[in-house]
Amino acid sequence: MTDEEFTLGDRKAARDSLLFKVELTVEGLRKPVTMRVRNLSPRGMMIDGDATLPERARVATDLRGVGEVEGFVAWTQPGRAGIAFDIEIDPHAARGIAAPPGPRPQIYKRIHDYSRRPGLRTGQ
Repeated sequence: MTDEEFTLGDRKAARDSLLFKVELTVEGLRKPVTMRVRNLSPRGMMIDGDATLPERARVATDLRGVGEVEGFVAWTQPGRAGIAFDIEIDPHAARGIAAPPGPRPQIYKRIHDYSRRPGLRTGQ
């Protein structure tokens, strides 16, 4: 997706809230910048941090679980920015390894059987 194709109507996708650091290579900046990813959708992400990114600048990053992603700075606010990706991604992949299909393992073990209450003894 080019920056000309991006419109605010494209921002209606569901977003996953999460928090992890990402290093961005930003067009016009000499060194990569480290930012925090606050939410992620198939078409983009919201990041925050100390760096001020130039609006419409091209960016590239390696998202964990997703791989190399390129895009552009769609909007900026003090301390925050929105990145629109060139391609759609699977945002769930950034959360890590998915649980295998099938029944969940039994992680809790019953210690006591509380389904049977002992009778009351009156001392007779």
